[in-house]
Amino acid sequence: MSQFEAILTEFAKHVNLAAIDDFLKYHVLIVDKISIEFVHEADAEGDSLLLVADLGQVPVNARGTVYKYLLSANVVFKGTGGSTLGVHEETDNVILSFAVPNHALEPEKLADIIKGFVDVAEFWRASLENWRENDVNTDGDMDEQFFANLDAPAAPSSSASRPDQFIRG
Repeated sequence: MSQFEAILTEFAKHVNLAAIDDFLKYHVLIVDKISIEFVHEADAEGDSLLLVADLGQVPVNARGTVYKYLLSANVVFKGTGGSTLGVHEETDNVILSFAVPNHALEPEKLADIIKGFVDVAEFWRASLENWRENDVNTDGDMDEQFFANLDAPAAPSSSASRPDQFIRG
């Protein structure tokens, strides 16, 4: 068993994940309808874990405005909780990613980080859905208040967490 698989196994046990085999096979966890992919990255500096969530497509009629909003949120992570927002070049879907620090790979810390990641993902997914549902149609200048109201959840932390937080829809 690789170190990556060991970390995922311990995490799955910690949160009492029912489908551990599927999680270990696909490296995907669904929390509150947010699908989180656990990506193992290895380089000369060692192994790392990246959390990735696809949040949905950018509204066609307001791409410029939404892109500006996403970039504004990425500045010193003020609206991303320490995560990074990007846009997939082929699908035009917004992707949220978070590089988990190696010191936070213990099950308790990882569970807390994932909880924070889900909170940020839910905020941005809801924002995208709202823009699409309300057919936002403006690539012109937005009211300054649009950016002033940026209120994404706080950064994921590594304090103790409740394992039952993952046993949700």
